[in-house]
Amino acid sequence: MLNGRSSQCNEMTVRKTAVETLGKLDAAALAQNAAALVATLVNDIWGVRVAAIETLGRLGAEALAQHEPALAKAAKEDKSQAVRKTACLVMHTLKPSAGYDTYAKLDDSVWEVRVAAVETLSKLDATALAPHLPAIVATLEDRNAGASLPSTFIASVTPGRATGWHPGGKRAPASRSSSVATMAGR
Repeated sequence: MLNGRSSQCNEMTVRKTAVETLGKLDAAALAQNAAALVATLVNDIWGVRVAAIETLGRLGAEALAQHEPALAKAAKEDKSQAVRKTACLVMHTLKPSAGYDTYAKLDDSVWEVRVAAVETLSKLDATALAPHLPAIVATLEDRNAGASLPSTFIASVTPGRATGWHPGGKRAPASRSSSVATMAGR
């Protein structure tokens, strides 16, 4: 099975490198090859799909708009969070079309995908934004309500803890145990 996995990694590397190479083309040549990039959005390997979407993102807005349905499908349906996030970010460069609601990922389980979706929605004018307001307002709710944060996280964001940072730019006083350890040469 090791050879099968190695072969799959090699194939991924070849495809991803080919996609990245197409990204070096000028806008006109890239637009002529965009259909081949769109075809890779169904590739089994998520890294290839991400590279294809990033490369499509190098198209001008007009050429990219022609592929909006494929990007919308990737943003909405892809099983990979990296692909959904990348598709939302690339679509952020477009002025969303009337069918934009088909890929608003405001309810995605991955926060980075939700951020990309909100950023893309922010490009809409007030009239086009109106149907999305309930979903946008829902993003203001705390998805973690009732969940307790790990103490390591709390320590990392509490002034003076873990980082030594303190409001006003001053270092927090060292704890007694760390001072004792320093004096003891530890």
